[in-house]
Amino acid sequence: MVDMMYNRQQTLHIYPPDEVSIIGCGGVGAWVAIDLALAGVNKLNLFDDDDLEVHNLNRLPFSADDIGKPKTEVVKCFISNIRPDAIVVMYGRASGITKNLLSGAIVDCTDSLEAQTLIYEECKRRKLLYYRVGYDGHHITVIDGQSSDAPKIDKVWDDGTRRAGYTIIPSWAVPAQIAACYLTHILCHRAPSSGACHPITGHIDSIIDNHWKAAKR
Repeated sequence: MVDMMYNRQQTLHIYPPDEVSIIGCGGVGAWVAIDLALAGVNKLNLFDDDDLEVHNLNRLPFSADDIGKPKTEVVKCFISNIRPDAIVVMYGRASGITKNLLSGAIVDCTDSLEAQTLIYEECKRRKLLYYRVGYDGHHITVIDGQSSDAPKIDKVWDDGTRRAGYTIIPSWAVPAQIAACYLTHILCHRAPSSGACHPITGHIDSIIDNHWKAAKR
């Protein structure tokens, strides 16, 4: 069944990584996990200690019955229904204690500058592939940490106060999904011989407009 499932993407030069750790399973992280599962990633490690809340349902494909359940459990259950062969492991939040459990390619979807710094430094120390994806209302940021022009974490998220970051923001479904799709595309087109991708940052309308113009050339 799995081989038949991916027949139509065999000629597209897609190289899904074998294992990915996703830190933060909210509006963006849940879609990243779902997209990567659909793309064929074999093992997903989910890090989050929050429960699903009603305000999450305007941008995630879950039901009211899932409210109050751990986000990692809800995402794992959803993926198990669409990719029963995938291995999905649930953890709590990424911290100084659990950072050693990070493995594979690392996708940081957290909304805390402290957590982002810890994850980034751990990836540097262990030479793990690092990616950062998030959005703030209509503003999307997707960063391939291997790129030479990747902005430093504090240049993207810190406003000088070192507050938690994107904790409570205006949110809806489209920016979260587009950010997750961009990240999935980058991860799944990273062939062994390919280089890193340039950062994608800006207002969603500008990003789509620029890509539309480029497609018409």
